[in-house]
Amino acid sequence: MLGLIRFALALAVLLSHVPGFDWALNPGVVAVICFYCISGYLMRCSYQRFTRLAQTPVRDFIVDRVLKLFPQYLVVLAITVGLLWLWGASPGFWLMNQQLSPLKLLWNLLLLPANYVFEPLVISELLPHPLVPPAWSLATEFHFYLLLPLLYRWRSLFMVMLLATLAVQIFGFVHESTRFNSDNLGYRYIFGVLPVFLMGYLYADDSGGRRPLAVVLWLLYLGLAGCAFTDTLIH
Repeated sequence: MLGLIRFALALAVLLSHVPGFDWALNPGVVAVICFYCISGYLMRCSYQRFTRLAQTPVRDFIVDRVLKLFPQYLVVLAITVGLLWLWGASPGFWLMNQQLSPLKLLWNLLLLPANYVFEPLVISELLPHPLVPPAWSLATEFHFYLLLPLLYRWRSLFMVMLLATLAVQIFGFVHESTRFNSDNLGYRYIFGVLPVFLMGYLYADDSGGRRPLAVVLWLLYLGLAGCAFTDTLIH
């Protein structure tokens, strides 16, 4: 069932990138947010298994994530680099409208820096976008993978991170500017979007009555989304 849901979400992302697409509610953005929540659920379940079965759960979990994510990413990156090397920058095609450099290639190989192409935190060598543009969302995911063992180990840190990042996201929602806004702080950066991952994480945790907190977060997000959508329709 979860596989079918993720397939439908992937189709929504694809639809949102079709030329001429102009809906008030972008299904691609909604789908990415849902992917984050599902990832939080699945990764919490996965890490819990590692804590039961592995002698070094933190290391084994991170290695598992690297082996599942990086091979596919590196193949796509190699194809992109090959095309840029053969054809050079192509101003008529935004994906290929960039220059190769050793430093830019290094930043892209590391993946995590690919998230930092949006205000207020920008690695200028990555501009105008990562060599594989959707890599920013993979980088966001990997930030969560690195944080997960810490959040699992220390519940007090979990609550501090949840409240702090939720405050950042709400700040982005009410403070619309080119540098601080709901798109960057509430959709792209881990320090704004972490609560979405934690919705799924909390729902996967059936101990200590933490699932109701996940429901409360969902209701909060639905309320914020409703306000934003209503404002879009009015204007």
